[in-house]
Amino acid sequence: MKISPIYCPDPSCRWSAHGIPDEFVEARDWHLAAHRADVHGVQPTPEQVAYATRAGHVIPGTAKTTDDAVAVLGALPVPGGDQPPLDEQRLAEIDARAAHLYEYVPLPPEADQLAGEDVPALLAEIQHLRHQQSLDDAEYEQATAELATAKARITELEKAAVEARVALGSLCYDLEDPGTAALGALHLLTQATVWTETGPDFAADALAQHDAKVLHETAQAMEVAGHDDDAVNLLYLLADGATPKAAANQTNPAPKEAS
Repeated sequence: MKISPIYCPDPSCRWSAHGIPDEFVEARDWHLAAHRADVHGVQPTPEQVAYATRAGHVIPGTAKTTDDAVAVLGALPVPGGDQPPLDEQRLAEIDARAAHLYEYVPLPPEADQLAGEDVPALLAEIQHLRHQQSLDDAEYEQATAELATAKARITELEKAAVEARVALGSLCYDLEDPGTAALGALHLLTQATVWTETGPDFAADALAQHDAKVLHETAQAMEVAGHDDDAVNLLYLLADGATPKAAANQTNPAPKEAS
């Protein structure tokens, strides 16, 4: 394969190029035409322009400098500040500019990878994350709405539970024997509304009154059965301690003296 140097025909120019085989006539011709257009102002022929277009070469007179490329491409904006958001239009513009990086001379070392792989990959990832963010935002809004509905419903139920506790507590307190079902329900309502701020009611007194009654009856039964006096006296003391102040009209027998 023969490789001859290429010389500029201008006698005053010492430009030359090497490395292009003689058989690539159009490439050698274009290489010289590009030099003459850039240095001597000689415009290339239509045939030479057609070859440059097919081969992807920069046509003299239309090339952009590296500074132009930096000014046009810029850097991806960081969130906030005065930078406009990366909306769909800006992403499309960046994608288009990346596809035409070959117009900028001199080319950076990895321009093909940057324009053909890196930038499209970044844009695809941004679009993917944006789509995922929109889904997450929708889920968050739905969860927030459901939480607000649940809180409103809990408030309604707490109000109803407190009203039921007050009413049932008053009833159980007034009745001599309200029954285990009513007292069990009152206990559950009290536990369910333990953190709810309410006014005074008889729920706690009704439950304490029941506890005192059970302890008192147990002490009496143990006394009749002849159990140890210390155990009986302990139950009487517990009954006295559990009896609400408002129910002090119920008098327990005085503790027996231990033998």
